[in-house]
Amino acid sequence: MGSQLLSKHLRAFMEEHSATTHGEGVDKLLAGTMNVLGQFFYALQVPACWKLIDIEKQGDDQWVFHWVSTSTEAICPDCQTVTSKQPKLYFLRTIQDIPLAERTVHHQIRGNRYACINPQCAAGKGFSFVEQYPEIADRRSRLSHRLTEFVIRVALDGSCNQTSKSLRTIGIRVSRDSIIRALKKKGAHIVKENLERDDVVVLSMDDINLRKGQSSTACTVFIDAETHRVLVIVQGASSDVTGKVLDQYSSVEKVCRDRACAYAKASNERNLEQIADRFHLVQNIHSAVKEALSFALPRDVFIREGEGWLRMANSAKEEPAPEITKDSLQEDALAFIGPASLSPEDIERRIDWLSLANDPLQNIGKHWQFWNSTFAVTNSQPLLEK
Repeated sequence: MGSQLLSKHLRAFMEEHSATTHGEGVDKLLAGTMNVLGQFFYALQVPACWKLIDIEKQGDDQWVFHWVSTSTEAICPDCQTVTSKQPKLYFLRTIQDIPLAERTVHHQIRGNRYACINPQCAAGKGFSFVEQYPEIADRRSRLSHRLTEFVIRVALDGSCNQTSKSLRTIGIRVSRDSIIRALKKKGAHIVKENLERDDVVVLSMDDINLRKGQSSTACTVFIDAETHRVLVIVQGASSDVTGKVLDQYSSVEKVCRDRACAYAKASNERNLEQIADRFHLVQNIHSAVKEALSFALPRDVFIREGEGWLRMANSAKEEPAPEITKDSLQEDALAFIGPASLSPEDIERRIDWLSLANDPLQNIGKHWQFWNSTFAVTNSQPLLEK
């Protein structure tokens, strides 16, 4: 299906149903109607100097809004001089916006070119530049501000590839690379704002590895301890890197850190009050308790199970199983779980077979195969011969 212009449909309707309006009157009425439609759909969303001249339907999945700029002055991007000199040149720019009725929306603007009138301009007097529209999109950007924000919110919940495919189903055509660039640009903007903050009093820091176990990928995370907001993540965990970040926050009075010597050194050099974070305090307590228990607890722990005993042994240092005879089975039986590589199902079976201690002579002939397989794991000789 080819393109269709709304202006043609409106003109035909006006000429058919208006007996008093012809020629120039139809043109004025048509232009006024288009302008009203533009203000109705995009009030406060597009620059005030934009005037809608037509709406084009391309196929079954795209809308193109044709605008013309009515601006009379612009600011030179190099010297910031306001100029109203317009050469007889114009340019066309296309910006994608939020879709309508699951159809892709493009704004095509016929903008003006201006010439700088400042003789001291670095680009030279008479430098020609095109006007920009910061209200709706960044310079050279093909996506509007609100569409970019929507894409970023969706991309944060998944991958860029999947986001690109999902957005296409609702009329947003954006590539994976465009999403990545938008994310990086947004992240850089947020980091810049965070580094310029002057209200951070307590700064918390900790190190992470982008790849587990690889210290070469170490990074340092800086968090506002009062708002629990991540401020910046920098590459490296040295005192030099930490010091450069601390120098950005002149309002910091206290530093919350772990036991890293690099963080302590950077904080001491700047005479900052240092606080140990709760996580590492609790971690130190756990380590001390485990170390104390390792000396206090016996090597083997026996658990009573019915008429027998279950011995929880250190399988890494387990000695070969002692030889068990029919006479020894008449007394309290000893069983143990090991080695550590046994499956949970096998361990449960061994615990269940502790019931042999209740009447070992009656069940020993019936279950001798299980005892052979059980103790053959830790002792190369079978426990009982058939």
